Amino acid sequence: NQTRRECFFKATALPTPVLDDLLPGTPRPVTGVITAYFRVPETDKFSFKIEANNLGAKLKIDSRTVINAFFPQSRIESAVDQYLKKDIVHT
Repeated sequence: NQTRRECFFKATALPTPVLDDLLPGTPRPVTGVITAYFRVPETDKFSFKIEANNLGAKLKIDSRTVINAFFPQSRIESAVDQYLKKDIVHT
């Protein structure tokens, strides 16, 4: 299982994914998964944040749950700092 080179990009901040309606016209509840592969420029602590309305969310970094708000709620605003090493691909 190899990751293709075109999956990588350099960024100071990752773009904000915006999901207006995950599956239009589909009865609720529905689920979805967004997966990203990234490298960091240096070994350091990095900040991650989830802001959402009317849904539940879980953020995993390198298979470790760092934010768990996986129950529907009117507003989610969660942040976490995570220590990451350079020269490896994080997911």
